[in-house]
Amino acid sequence: MKALAHLLPALAETISPRLRKRLDGDPGMARSWDWSRPGQVVTPNQETVTLELHDGVLRSLEDLRCGCLMAPACLHRLAVLSALEPVLEEGAASPTEEETAEEPAETLSEKQREAASRLWESGARLLERGASGAGVLDLAEIQRAAFACKELGLHRAGSAGTRVARDLRDLRCHSQAFSLDGLAEDLRELLLVAHRLRQGDAGWKGTARRRYDPIGNLKLFGLYSRPVITTSGYAGCITVLGDATGRRYEISDVMPGEPSRAVAVYAEAGKTLPGLTVSHQELSGLAVLLQNGTASAEGRLGSGSGVRAALAGKSRWEEQLVLEASVLGLEGDSVVGESADGPFRIAAIDHPALPTRDNLELLARWPERPLRLMGERHPTLERTFLVHAFEAEVGRFNLALDRLRPACFPDLLSRPRRVSLSPRHLPFADFSRRLLRLVQGGRSVALPDPVAMTAWSELGLSCGDFWLALVEAAILGSRDLRGLWVPSRSDDYALAWLSAMQYQQNARSCWLDALWQN
Repeated sequence: MKALAHLLPALAETISPRLRKRLDGDPGMARSWDWSRPGQVVTPNQETVTLELHDGVLRSLEDLRCGCLMAPACLHRLAVLSALEPVLEEGAASPTEEETAEEPAETLSEKQREAASRLWESGARLLERGASGAGVLDLAEIQRAAFACKELGLHRAGSAGTRVARDLRDLRCHSQAFSLDGLAEDLRELLLVAHRLRQGDAGWKGTARRRYDPIGNLKLFGLYSRPVITTSGYAGCITVLGDATGRRYEISDVMPGEPSRAVAVYAEAGKTLPGLTVSHQELSGLAVLLQNGTASAEGRLGSGSGVRAALAGKSRWEEQLVLEASVLGLEGDSVVGESADGPFRIAAIDHPALPTRDNLELLARWPERPLRLMGERHPTLERTFLVHAFEAEVGRFNLALDRLRPACFPDLLSRPRRVSLSPRHLPFADFSRRLLRLVQGGRSVALPDPVAMTAWSELGLSCGDFWLALVEAAILGSRDLRGLWVPSRSDDYALAWLSAMQYQQNARSCWLDALWQN
C-alpha cells in the first residue's frame, strides 16, 4: 500500500513529541500489527486503524481513521502511515521508453530555488544530528522536501532525497537492505545537487524522461547479466551487450517484486527484444543482430515499432575490456586475485537472495587458474574489481546469478587459502570510515586526531586538511542564556563534509587510476 508523500509530514507535525518519541523508539511497530483485514490494521490492544484507499493509494488524512480515544492525533495513525510507501499525486509510474526527454530551462524559478534550499536544509540537519538519532520528523521533512522538488521539476534532487528517505526508513526498521555506505553516497548526492540548484545552476535539474534515439543496424555481443535488487521493492536483472567499438547497451527487466525475482527473471525465457524470446541467462552468452535499433543516452535499448532482433551465434569478449587474472585465496570474507598489475580484491553484487557468496568461496578454492574477468573497478573501494562475469576453462558464468557447481571445477581445494593485502593498497580506508561515522553519529563525533593526520600526511594525502575543516566547523556555535552550548546552524559543517566526500571521491579515483596502470 502507498500514501501521498505530503501526508506523513502533515500528520507528524500534529502529533505530540511524546508520541513521536515512542515511534522513534520502535519505528517498525506497525509492521508487526495485523494487516490481514482489507482496509484495516488492528493493533495488539485491538484498536482498529481504517484506511480508505483509492487505486491502492491513501490520498488524504481523512481517509486514515482510528477508533482510539486520542484520535486523530494518535500514535496508531502515525505508525501506520509511516509504514506506507510514499508516492506523488501524479506521475508515480515510470515513463514509457519512447517518451522524449524534457529540455531543462536555462534558469530556475524562485520556487525551485526555495525547494532546493529546503532540501539542502533537511539534509544538513540530518548530517548534524546523525542518522542514528534521526526521528520520524526528520524523515518526514526530507520526504516532504524531496517530493516538493519532484513536483517542481527538480528531478535529480527529488530522486536523491527520495533515496535518502528510503535509507532512513530501512535504518529505522533495522532492514537488511540498509547500507551506511549507500546512505552516505545518497546524502552526498542530495547535498551536492541541492547546493548547486540553490545557487541557481539549472544544469543540475535532471530530466524525468528517457529519450531513445536511432542507432541503426548493429551486431551486439552478450557480455554479462547482473541482478538488480532495490530497497524500494524492485527486483530483476539487466543484461549488458557490447558492439565492435566497445560501447555497451542494456536490456532491463526490473519491476516491483521480492528479491527472489532477480534470479527468476534471469533464468526464465521472455521477450527481451522484439523478435527474441530467450532468457537473460541465454542472451548474456549470445550475439544479436539488431535492426533499426534505438537507445537512450545511458545505453538502454528500446523496443519501439520498427526495432527487430535476431540471434547470430555465440558472443565473444575480444572487443571488450577484460582483466586477465587468477585467484590467490581469501582475506577475511574477501576473495583476493592477482593480475599483471599485482594483487587486488574481487567483489560482486551481493544479497541473501543471490548465490554470490557461495560462488566467491568456491572460486577461492580454485587458485592459480587463469580467469578472464568482465566488470569494472569498484566505484568506492580501493584495489577492488567488481566482477559481473568470468570465463575459465570450464565455461562462462555470471557471478551473482549463476549458481556454480563444485563438480564442474577440477582440483578444488578442501578449503580456501588465507592471504592478505598490504595496507599500503588502502590509503583512503581510514578517512572513509571516519566520514561514514559522521553520517551515523553526527557532528559530535567530529573530533581532532593528530595521529591520523600525521599518517595521512606521510602518505601524501590531503585528508588531514579536510578533516581539520570538519572539526572546526563542528565546534562552531554559541552559548544560550542558560550557558549551554548551542551548535551553529550555519552551512559550514554540511559544506565541510560535502567537500571532504568530494575530495575523497576524486582523489581516490586518481589513486585507483595509478594503481591499475602501474
